[in-house]
Amino acid sequence: MCPCHPEDNQITLALLAAVGILLAVTVLRRFWPAMNGGLRMLTVGGIVLLTGAGFTFYRGNEHPTACPHHPAAASTREEGIAPRCCAVATVSIPPAPAEKEGAVQPSGPGVIAYYFHRTVRCPSCLMIEELSRQAIETGFVPALADGQLAWRVIDIEQAGNKHFVEDFDLTEPSLVLVHKQPGQPAVWKILDATWDHLDDPAALQRYVQTELERFMYAEMP
Repeated sequence: MCPCHPEDNQITLALLAAVGILLAVTVLRRFWPAMNGGLRMLTVGGIVLLTGAGFTFYRGNEHPTACPHHPAAASTREEGIAPRCCAVATVSIPPAPAEKEGAVQPSGPGVIAYYFHRTVRCPSCLMIEELSRQAIETGFVPALADGQLAWRVIDIEQAGNKHFVEDFDLTEPSLVLVHKQPGQPAVWKILDATWDHLDDPAALQRYVQTELERFMYAEMP
């Protein structure tokens, strides 16, 4: 199951539960009349135990959906999760802890490429981070060297980082480009199509480099 897309886990668990119930009903209808009292009690107890274990497993893997029309939307909003947005937008955001410590402090306008992820991660999430990092570090060497561009990896479930979810309308692990200029709101863009290139690493890296170059040199005011 993918911890980065919990809504898929819910569908999978629901299908497994339906199959289990159907199998249990079929077995009971076939063998129940031939069972003695003790065997019947043992069978019922086993079904109850498996049902409880399945429910516990489901609750342990459950994450509320990010859809604003879902009944769990109220609790989800408390965590800052909002619908996906891939357009260029503006937002006022505080600096991340690493920036406060002065890891990269460009003297003028600068772009930060953030990769946001949850604490528990799937192979796809890890692969997107690694390919994005390689694409940026190999394609933008001068910009990284002179402070015009910085790379950040942020766990949005860590204390102090949850505000990023609401700041950037995050619904899944995402690569976000942020342009910061002193005295002005930050301009940002989510590169959500990274998930569409998982089967083609070269295409994913070209996508990241193309979008980052456009963001840095064409879309900025």
